[in-house]
Formats: sequence, C-alpha cells, structure tokens
Amino acid sequence: MLDRLGHRVRSLFGRGRVTIVDDSGPVQILQSDMGPIGPDGASLSIIDNIPRLAQFGLSSNPPAQSDVVVLNFGGDRGNAVAIACGHQTYRLRNLNSGDVALYDIRSGQTVTLTATGLTLTDAWGNTVAMAQGAMTLTHATQITLSAPTILLDSADVQLGASGGQAVARVGDPVSGGGTISAGSGHVTSD
Repeated sequence: MLDRLGHRVRSLFGRGRVTIVDDSGPVQILQSDMGPIGPDGASLSIIDNIPRLAQFGLSSNPPAQSDVVVLNFGGDRGNAVAIACGHQTYRLRNLNSGDVALYDIRSGQTVTLTATGLTLTDAWGNTVAMAQGAMTLTHATQITLSAPTILLDSADVQLGASGGQAVARVGDPVSGGGTISAGSGHVTSD
C-alpha cells in the first residue's frame, strides 16, 4: 500500500516534450512525450489530450519539442493538465532581473518591458522605444505620419538629428525684429 502511495506522489508532476498542439477548441490540447525512450528509440509514454492552462489575457501555441510540465491529479497520468511550457532554443536570453518580454519565434518580433521603459521591435529591426523623458522611433527607410491633423507640440524642433537645422514656426521671432505671422505649405532650404 505504501509503495502504491509513494508511486502516486512521485507521479503528481511530469516533465516532457510537446509533440502536437490542437489550438482549435475552447481549451488548447497537447500531446506530449513524457519519456522514457525504449530500446528501439520510440517513446514509451506518449500522453494525448492534455488540456493546457494559460495565463488569462495571454495566448500562445508552443512549437513541437517545447518543454512541458504536467500536473497529474491524484498521480494519474490519465487526469493530467499542462501547467507550463517553454522552449530552450527560442527563449529570449539576457533579460535583466524583473524584465518581461513577449516574442514571436517566426519573425523575431518582441515587446520588452524593462525598468527604464518599453521597446517594440518588428521583424526588420525597426523599433519604438519609450522611456521616461524620451520616445524614439527608428526605421531603416521611412516613417509616415498620416492623419487629418498632426500636432507637433515642442518648443525646440530640429531637423537632421539633435543639434540639426532649427525649424521656424508661426510666432517665432525673426532676426531684425518682428515674428513669423503666417505659414506656408511649401518649405525650401538653401
């Protein structure tokens, strides 16, 4: 009797690898290889129809060979639920303590939350970085702003990066006296 109880306690948790994911229903279902491997190289313990719990508000579809931790209620592998999944190859690395990241393994897109701000990176390496006191948009070719009205509220507008050519605005003083009183839709420079 104690042997049976000991086996059930040891069987409460299992660790394996995801082999198939069915993400079509209200609950994601996994098939997992819980090992061991037999002499012919085939798994001796494939478990099917394991529901996977995920955090509310987040959804993912783990790729094949993802690590999986399974809770077997009462030590019964037929009454299992997957409680964690991860993939050692694709896991983002070198995050600082407390950082959080969402990522897509197919494109390399990431959303990273750090102690200093938020960074969005797309598949081509373009970024939006937001931190206290600054926001930076970086793109390799072009940034387009399109709206019926675009408001730029700044006391110091510079073209061509920090320290670049200053931009004159309606109401700015003009050398020799006066202020700019009207604007133009056409801007030229020498």
